[in-house]
Amino acid sequence: MSLARRSLQVVAFICTLVVGTASMAVIVTQTTWFKEWLRGFIVRQAEDYVNGRLSIGRLDGNLFFGVDLEDVDVTMNGKTVADIKDVGVDYNMLTFLGGGVVLDHIRINQPVFRIEKTDTGWNITQMIKARTPDPNEPKNRRTIEIGEIGMSDATVYLEDTPVGTSGVAVPSRLEQVDASVGITSDEHELTVAINHVSLRAPESDFQVNDLSGVIRRTTNAVTLDNVSLRTAETSLRVTGTVHNVEGGPPSLDVRATSDKFTMSDIAKLVPVLAQYHVQPAFEITAKGPLDRMAVDVNVREANLGNVIGDLIVDANGSNKRVSGNVLMNHFNVAPLIPDSAAGSTRIKTDVTGRAQVDIGLPSADQMLNGTYAVQASRVNVAGYEARDVNARGRIDGRVVKVNGSAAAYGGRATANGTVDIADGGRSGLPARR
Repeated sequence: MSLARRSLQVVAFICTLVVGTASMAVIVTQTTWFKEWLRGFIVRQAEDYVNGRLSIGRLDGNLFFGVDLEDVDVTMNGKTVADIKDVGVDYNMLTFLGGGVVLDHIRINQPVFRIEKTDTGWNITQMIKARTPDPNEPKNRRTIEIGEIGMSDATVYLEDTPVGTSGVAVPSRLEQVDASVGITSDEHELTVAINHVSLRAPESDFQVNDLSGVIRRTTNAVTLDNVSLRTAETSLRVTGTVHNVEGGPPSLDVRATSDKFTMSDIAKLVPVLAQYHVQPAFEITAKGPLDRMAVDVNVREANLGNVIGDLIVDANGSNKRVSGNVLMNHFNVAPLIPDSAAGSTRIKTDVTGRAQVDIGLPSADQMLNGTYAVQASRVNVAGYEARDVNARGRIDGRVVKVNGSAAAYGGRATANGTVDIADGGRSGLPARR
């Protein structure tokens, strides 16, 4: 027998052995014994990736290409954090040979999450060990890559929902949560690619129609790449980076844009905004630490007018402050006066010019307040019109102090006094010609 024929016989025997072994392996993976073994194996392996106890009621599928799980729950410190009707996981076993975890697709159907705030933070953020990069950890940690996590008809209960000093009314329940998210994690970066998220909060009648974008977390920074939010009446897009998230005052390099930002819509989560009845469009760029951010802003709104500002903003703490130069075109101050301070009659202004401001923004414990200096080509206040206006003064809620001069009604006049905005601007302004 020739050498070539002997070689072909050897190859044929090896192929037959491989095929037979693979066939036997596939058959074994479909037995009840193997599925019970695989269920226990997954629970044990989950200890490397889940900060808690994972339990699985039923398992189907095979070891090589994917599994289907039913009655899945995760408990942390004796409390159930996640209770899921069924989960499907698709993967290729060969990808695990590199030492990492690569999952093609995870399907999560009708999960219920119970989220609470503990002494170490929100429990849901600590459930998965796909932790953010830490320079103190070894660099040989397993990578995690999940092509897509698809979640349908989820319910989220938030057990700790204080408004507190944050001023945010966190809903106690979220319903109809649908999501499509991809995750990659290694020692350098955690990347979350949000393809789609939608939800509704029935108690506050608030809903998110779509949330998308990419969020990257490195050792000491969070980067937002085209993160877009769309609700029933608001759209918002944010791109940029927040530095110093692990220590020291945070520093921003962020751009936010909106073609419609409805205050009454966002007020369902931030109640203080309910007193402002505007729907501005804007472009805002913020750079620097929170207590002295350089902010460029362009705001347009039908009732408010157009305001372009080159500002320094102190956003550190509950009382925010703005100072800098502002260009105004048909600016109306009335929409910025909260309902609680406006009284029965709102004064209207129409100002075109420039101003220097140092203003404390309205919040839960303070009204609009601060100083201003205005040079305006045209001003209309409560029906009184003037041109070539030079004025300075102070704002304290509904009371505006004025010291200025202007050309009006065939002459030039100076004025020094106060205007009560809640009184329709009818308080006296002593004037001299």
